[in-house]
Amino acid sequence: MSRWICIALVAALIVGCGSTPKERITDRRPGGPAPQAYFVSPEWTSDEISRPDVLVVDVRPLESFESGHVPRALWLDPKTLFSDVDGIKEQVPSSDQLTAIAREIGLRSDATTVFYGDQSSPLAAWAARTFRAAGLHRAYVMDGGFQNWLSQNLQPETGRQRPTRVGNFNASVATGDIVSGTWIQEHLSDGDVILVDTRNEDEYLRGHIPGALHLDWLRNFGTDGRLLTTDDLETVYRSLGLEPKAGTNPRVVVYCDTGTRASLAFLALKQVGVDDVVLYDGSWDEWAQSGYDRETGNPAVSVPQGFRAAPENSGNVDGNSGDTNR
Repeated sequence: MSRWICIALVAALIVGCGSTPKERITDRRPGGPAPQAYFVSPEWTSDEISRPDVLVVDVRPLESFESGHVPRALWLDPKTLFSDVDGIKEQVPSSDQLTAIAREIGLRSDATTVFYGDQSSPLAAWAARTFRAAGLHRAYVMDGGFQNWLSQNLQPETGRQRPTRVGNFNASVATGDIVSGTWIQEHLSDGDVILVDTRNEDEYLRGHIPGALHLDWLRNFGTDGRLLTTDDLETVYRSLGLEPKAGTNPRVVVYCDTGTRASLAFLALKQVGVDDVVLYDGSWDEWAQSGYDRETGNPAVSVPQGFRAAPENSGNVDGNSGDTNR
């Protein structure tokens, strides 16, 4: 009898040791781990928030945070997430700036960090993408933000949470997933590069980078402000001619006004397995100020064979987080 008890104990230990933090990162919908861990659900956040290696960061305005937030959440002033570079506003901060932010709010290199905004927040996506690129590899977005937290009948907390200890994350900004206006200018005629403008339709029609296709960033979400299912996201990006997880896609460059809204499209593309996606950090603000050629109306460009442009209907939804003009 003791022999079987020992065998059972060993088996239990093997199963327990075989699980990894990545396997516990779930999509907002039930059914197991997300194909790519970039978004987590409020339910997952609620289950894991008591762990010392899980941090939650609120990027809403301070008054919103103090009136109600996810329990134990730290507040990050959203204005500190940007830097002015060569006269272009709201660009990626330097490594030193990100390190200072991390130290101040208590970000740790060994922690899983979940950023959230009010609903489908571009600022939360900007923060997660920026910190991931700087070396905080377990940075995620809470799907649907604080409104989704409340809709799941999860309890909020009021007041302001102070960091329990100084952060130890040292940022080292990598630029491999960022391109410049000069790079785009040099690759405008490349058949293996697709530009995707994620602003709203009116902005796009008034002026965009020549040849850019249009896909409003809000089309990544349902009318409830939550991320579409993986199948629906794949359908959205197939409308641009991309084949998620195929490994044969061209390089996809996403942009908006300053890169914030495009960050959500960046993470959504990663979520469905389009790996070669980069962000034009300067986006339309830099492009327009630099005097590069612009195009109005729909793009007068031949889409590569097997590709087709997205529908003209941009699929806007109400109830966004208020940071949608960046």
